[in-house]
Amino acid sequence: DVKSITVNHPEIGEEIRRALLMLKHPAANHVHLKYKEDIFADYGVEDEIRKALRPKVWLKNGGYLIIQQTEALVVIDVNTGKYVGEDSLQETILQTNQEAARAIARQIRLRNLGGIIIVDFIDMSSDEDKQKLLDVLEAAVGKDRVKCQVVGLTQLGLVEMTRKKVGQTLEVRYGQKCPTCEGKGFC
Repeated sequence: DVKSITVNHPEIGEEIRRALLMLKHPAANHVHLKYKEDIFADYGVEDEIRKALRPKVWLKNGGYLIIQQTEALVVIDVNTGKYVGEDSLQETILQTNQEAARAIARQIRLRNLGGIIIVDFIDMSSDEDKQKLLDVLEAAVGKDRVKCQVVGLTQLGLVEMTRKKVGQTLEVRYGQKCPTCEGKGFC
């Protein structure tokens, strides 16, 4: 939900304001001009983009995600990392997976990931816990404006999802492939 927009170019600001007025968007009266060379640096946008381009995403509880994009699909691996929890192992796993589900929904939107998405959550034995996890994931991706569907669990325990591809991913837009190793990491 956009409440205000800050730009550093008067003509672009006016163009945005006119477009918002046509759409009757409330932010039309909140387009602000800031005469600074790099407003991205001012607002920390570049740092956030750099973080969003990293494959590893730390969760608040010490667990983490590894997000890898390929031509065919996106793969997300969930790990407990430093988190040991205070309850049983099953409860720790469920809590980590649920937090990961919410973070995954955010990362998918942030990185503009689309197509087939496979998530390898931490293995759970309880069918009840698996359903709780799927419910949390469906609720989290349900907030996405782009069509996103949780297909379900495979026999291997992987979660299948799809999300409509809209525009370029953050990685394609801002990333650069190493000319030496072509992005493989073996230089």
